[in-house]
Amino acid sequence: MIRQINRVTAAIVVLLLALIINLSYIQVFKAGDLRGQAGNQRVTLTEYSRERGPILLASEAIAESTPTSDALKYLREYPDGSTYASITGFYSLVYGATGIESEANNILAGNDSRFFVDRLQ
Repeated sequence: MIRQINRVTAAIVVLLLALIINLSYIQVFKAGDLRGQAGNQRVTLTEYSRERGPILLASEAIAESTPTSDALKYLREYPDGSTYASITGFYSLVYGATGIESEANNILAGNDSRFFVDRLQ
């Protein structure tokens, strides 16, 4: 009887270790892949909860974030519509980002390393 209990205990310990190793692997090594998936709502809500910087042309904003009272705190607006669309691209919840919105994403979102000191304040 003791031998069977020891086997069951050993099997449970092995299964728990396998579970812990698998969870650790997912948390450490797969976190970036999971964060980058298109269907990840947490990332989307986080991106839209912060104001993006404006895109300026001769000190006039051709793309800017406007506050909303929705779950998405800020939405991107383009005052001149399609006039500068080929240059600015777009920042869309459905289609992602293109043009300057994509290329300068880290700067517009305030994640660039040049803003490190500003983020500390």
